[in-house]
Amino acid sequence: AAPGESAEELDNRSLEEILASIPPPPPPAMSSEPGAPRLMITHIVNRNFKSYAGEQILGPFHK
Repeated sequence: AAPGESAEELDNRSLEEILASIPPPPPPAMSSEPGAPRLMITHIVNRNFKSYAGEQILGPFHK
């Protein structure tokens, strides 16, 4: 780099330009609409998971 130049490149955009370049936030992952169907995990089936040989069933979770 030439003398007097910093290692970082300067951003000469205005604050409005910087703020306009930020994308909108993503939609929420979950909605809590009344009456909407919900995902219910009733049990989990593990097959040869870590030290558990064979099939292990975890659950029920809905009780």
